[in-house]
Amino acid sequence: MKDFKFTHITMAKKKTSSEIVRQKFADYLKEGEQIIWSSKITTNVKDTISVQYQQIMMALLLFGIGFFWYFGDPGLVIFYPILIIGMLVTGYYGGLFNFSIPDNSQKTINNYTVFTNFGCLQLSNEFTRIPYQQFYHLEVKKIQNKQQVILIASPDKKSGFEKDLIVRGNYDAEKLYQLILPHWKAMNPNKKILETTKQLCSTYGLKERINKSGISTFVGRYNNFVITASWRNSIPISTISIQLTCPNPTDSYFSFSEENPSTNLKKLAGKKEHETGEQAFDDTFFLEVDNKELALQLFDQSARPLMSKSIQQLMAACIKKATCSWTLGQPTIVPEKIKLKKSSFKDQMDILDFQLLKSDDKETLPSTTMTVDWKEGNVSSLRFFAAVHDQERLRPERLADLLEDCMESVVALAEGVEGYHGGIKQE
Repeated sequence: MKDFKFTHITMAKKKTSSEIVRQKFADYLKEGEQIIWSSKITTNVKDTISVQYQQIMMALLLFGIGFFWYFGDPGLVIFYPILIIGMLVTGYYGGLFNFSIPDNSQKTINNYTVFTNFGCLQLSNEFTRIPYQQFYHLEVKKIQNKQQVILIASPDKKSGFEKDLIVRGNYDAEKLYQLILPHWKAMNPNKKILETTKQLCSTYGLKERINKSGISTFVGRYNNFVITASWRNSIPISTISIQLTCPNPTDSYFSFSEENPSTNLKKLAGKKEHETGEQAFDDTFFLEVDNKELALQLFDQSARPLMSKSIQQLMAACIKKATCSWTLGQPTIVPEKIKLKKSSFKDQMDILDFQLLKSDDKETLPSTTMTVDWKEGNVSSLRFFAAVHDQERLRPERLADLLEDCMESVVALAEGVEGYHGGIKQE
């Protein structure tokens, strides 16, 4: 009996579309990069190039025939080569004698999109890599009755990718969102901002609330101070606002801001500014105060030996990245003791005499410095506002430093105000 040998024939397993996509991107992946999602979208587009080319050739042939018919042999010599070339070219595209070719000729384009742990890769006519660092927001949004994943691109025109990325096609948008989310969070440009915000909330006892426009409001209590702050918790950050309520029994007022045309006008109008004695700082800032003793203590670094930076250093760091102002309380425009209920001048000569007296003997005029009255339990708002410079609004590292310096400067000023009043009370 003969032995029969059975030969097993193994059919090659057909590759899935996902495997085909992964194979196409294999050469583009970086070391340690892994594909987490892939998609292939086939689109049919109008082949306008070949249709237009055929039309041009046919027009040229007809023009050559007409030129030969009108000029005879000279026209044939000139246009004979053109006729031959035109026939070959248009014949190659199948359009020389086939006048039934539709104008809506179609060609198929395959668009491949994959998401990796590093970013988004796209392959169509050319390869494109878009890292997660260029997207500052990720969301699922309904577009044309379909849930789509959208990655909001950085508005920085220098980034090289200015448009939002909308992931087209039929897929589970929520599932894709959850796949991308942890990788995007690890690399997105807001990471540093979020870390700094979390640290500030922990240090100053703040709780975050986010409104519909994406602006975060932070409310909390730090020592004896009630703090309310707001800024956008993702780039671009354009403004920072901080308000701190602190004890102010003397009802003192100060306003610190950077020198600008407005402060120059105040100087021309006779407004006097407080000077710390540090020329570089005094040349940079315009300081309005109604309590010089308070101002002296605020800028006395020896009063706060534990601070790594002086108030002057914190304020200087802030204005490098934003236009800032610090204001405590409300200014007293005219002290009560020099208010005039009714003019005591009878005519223009009396007014002139008074002005001459004012210029000759300033000591005879009432002082504009108010008598300090102690108002137990009185509190004032210490308000800070920063308009971030345009070139800084998309730089996460520098924005994080700015947030820290702004908050620290406001709290340091409040502690200085509290320390000043505490010292008076003990005396």
